[in-house]
Amino acid sequence: MKLLILSIYSNDKKYDEMLKIQQSYVHQYSNVIYYFICLRKQTNMIEVEKDIIYVKGEEAFLNITYKTIEALNYALQHIEFDYMIRTNISTIINIPALIKYCSSITKKNIYTGGNLLTLQWIDTKSGIKNKKLFGTKFFQGTSIIMSKNVVSYLVKHKSKIRYDIVDDVAFGLFIDTYLPGAFVIGNAPSFENVQKNIKAAYVNKQFVFFRNRAYENRGGDIKNMKIIRNALYKTNRRTKKLRLV
Repeated sequence: MKLLILSIYSNDKKYDEMLKIQQSYVHQYSNVIYYFICLRKQTNMIEVEKDIIYVKGEEAFLNITYKTIEALNYALQHIEFDYMIRTNISTIINIPALIKYCSSITKKNIYTGGNLLTLQWIDTKSGIKNKKLFGTKFFQGTSIIMSKNVVSYLVKHKSKIRYDIVDDVAFGLFIDTYLPGAFVIGNAPSFENVQKNIKAAYVNKQFVFFRNRAYENRGGDIKNMKIIRNALYKTNRRTKKLRLV
């Protein structure tokens, strides 16, 4: 079983700090391929530099759907995987727990995630300007899991995706409309929404996803990310690589 993890990222001082935290642990598993995806001005649609997939375009909140789809299009042509996990730069993943979870589910017709939401609020930044989409169920964009066949269908029919609304709602709406049988609500991976300062002793090592979004300036989130990472992994003194505690 092979996992492809794509993490939303953009160039920014705080995000660059988060990038270093993520890079310190995500590349040590032979059956996990981890890329950060970012938009920038460039000649080619896709340019890959080390562990970053750069997509041609300009960074904007409502362009996250676009850069995800184009990165997935590239992945389908160049990377072998059974499941795709779409996350973001501030979410720490307990990778062994993720592997264990994915080993427990079928390899086809899967759209699931760590945090199931039902749209019931107006959010103009996210393109939700009225109540027309209220009641739409979707998995939060920090912890989306799709089987390869669902990813393939999504990319093949990308013209039917709503690019004028926030990415996770757009994906949930698409799956519910065209692949409702792939919508898996039960048996979801465990998820923690970190809303305050966290202590290592309270990090639940059985959880798969730890979303960090409690502080406006992101400084507190960076501290929490380090604490969670260090609680899950520890450094081998000789190799200086992190391993699971």
